[in-house]
Amino acid sequence: MTFDRGSGPLAPVAAAGDPMPRHPLPAPGPVPGLAPARPPAFLFDELPDGVWRFDRRLVIVYANPAMVQATAVAWQDFIGRQLREVEQFQEFAPLWEAKLSAVFDSLEGRSFKFTYPYPTGAKSFDVRLYVERNGAGEASHVTAIARDITVPRSALRATRTADALVSTLMSSARTGMAVLDRDLRYVRCNTYLVQMLGVETRQLLGRRLDEAFDLSGQPDVMRSLIRMRDNDLRVPHQVEYQFCGGEFPWIRERRTPLLNAQGEFNGVFVTIERLDRERFAETSLAALRHALERAGEMVLEIRRDGGIVDANETALAWLGYSREQLTGLRLSAIDANLSEERFAEILEALMAHGGFQGETRYRTRMGSEFAVDVVLQRVEHGEREFIFLLVRDISDRKRFEVSLAENGERLSTIFNESPVGILLLDGRFHIRRVNRAACSLLGQRELELLGRDPASLLHPEDRDASMRERERLAVAGGSVTEEDRGGSAPA
Repeated sequence: MTFDRGSGPLAPVAAAGDPMPRHPLPAPGPVPGLAPARPPAFLFDELPDGVWRFDRRLVIVYANPAMVQATAVAWQDFIGRQLREVEQFQEFAPLWEAKLSAVFDSLEGRSFKFTYPYPTGAKSFDVRLYVERNGAGEASHVTAIARDITVPRSALRATRTADALVSTLMSSARTGMAVLDRDLRYVRCNTYLVQMLGVETRQLLGRRLDEAFDLSGQPDVMRSLIRMRDNDLRVPHQVEYQFCGGEFPWIRERRTPLLNAQGEFNGVFVTIERLDRERFAETSLAALRHALERAGEMVLEIRRDGGIVDANETALAWLGYSREQLTGLRLSAIDANLSEERFAEILEALMAHGGFQGETRYRTRMGSEFAVDVVLQRVEHGEREFIFLLVRDISDRKRFEVSLAENGERLSTIFNESPVGILLLDGRFHIRRVNRAACSLLGQRELELLGRDPASLLHPEDRDASMRERERLAVAGGSVTEEDRGGSAPA
């Protein structure tokens, strides 16, 4: 016997040589929720979910292609058989038969979960059973629609596993941890966090940080969180601040944005550690001293009374002292220009502004002197104070300045004593300087010439050439010096 899968309801037909059965399978009634515009078999063939139809004998009279694919069981192995007669479903037959019988007896639908050992791995299905009635209102068939939920259930299990892992991590870690939702409100925090900050859990959960505590004096604390929420910041960010503006400890907070599968902002994971400011300052001071020790410039540490506390190797080499010899000396022993009054002025500026910069001359142990540039910097650590001097040798610069001044004086002498009249013009081509020869030639005093346009002093025949030269110089950006070329000044 075979079964017709044509356009009409499924019914047995006689195969060649087979007698027609005495009791043909009853035609299925309409399935609730499906429009009867087309035959059910046609509609079921197109469904992505697996479909079986059972008659009152619990025999499978129809299986759609999706069910064949979902179970890896051939169509002919289903049709005309009860599930207990299908090898792959024998162990599940009692469950199915109980559910099907309940639907036939109660005329009400049922649903249940079902896991099937697919060849490549277990599959999970959400099964819904619908009753079909005949013209007399009696149950004639039950349609089973099985939806593959393997991936969602696996994802759910993975999510639960990850959630359990996060819970274990947060409860056991010796670091404050919290999770913020997409509105930046606390949805989870561990016990260590609330103990470290000295707050209660109810003060945090369901609130933003700036809702739970007054951060009006620290507007930068929320800035990176808001940027993450607005998708302006998509990388971890670290911030240090005094929790609640002085009432609670200093903390270092590392914030990592959480993104969903579509890459959209979905919250923030926060880790928080308490900062020991004293230890932090000691570490920073040690790092500063290490950096100063390795600096290429001279560095000295002094007290407020002017006594030298320490110096780096560069300073010792330049000054010719050992560390033992230099320690304890007064700063005035190496600063040739420093008097008590001058040191008091420097100290006053240092206290007022936190720093001081100036020039002086340092004296070596052998008595030689050299020019230096000095920068004083004051550092506070708790109740302690440190004053550092960064000293740079500027002897070469001073020699260059002296040489430049001498050359300038020499040039000025040549300019003034030249027998040729010379006018020095500024960027607007107005007279800036004039030598004695030019004053004598033009018959005017220097003050009468300064600031004037030299074109007014030229002979009309020379003006055009002078203006062209001026335009060329303006394009070239060069300086301008005009000498008398024999043209006569206007009367």
